Amino acid sequence: MRAAFDTRLTTLAGSTPIAWENTNYKADADTEFLRSTFIPSDTSQYTLGDTGRDLTRGLYQVDVFAPAQMGRTTKPDSIADHFKRGTILTKNATRVRIRSVSVGRGTLDGAWYIVPVTMNFETITEART
Repeated sequence: MRAAFDTRLTTLAGSTPIAWENTNYKADADTEFLRSTFIPSDTSQYTLGDTGRDLTRGLYQVDVFAPAQMGRTTKPDSIADHFKRGTILTKNATRVRIRSVSVGRGTLDGAWYIVPVTMNFETITEART
């Protein structure tokens, strides 16, 4: 699931650096960058039987970090458009459907103005055996 989102984000980012989870990223104070976070929820049985399919829902969030005092960029809106509701992302045999997208309120944190873009997703997969 995460790989499907990360692949899609890479196609949009272009030259905008991405701070991937659990990597050592050193931000340049004058350069906008993105940070992705994958937040799956509990998986539940979706269809009956011991081998019934599973339903997983969750969030994929992209935080847009822009230098403070530079104003809000258009990047949050570009991300929301790129991951719009109804989009199906596919990686290997996994298909993930985006249920909704929200651009959150920007906050100032030291040298950065941060705007979160949150994608609410769901996927139905084969049961783990």
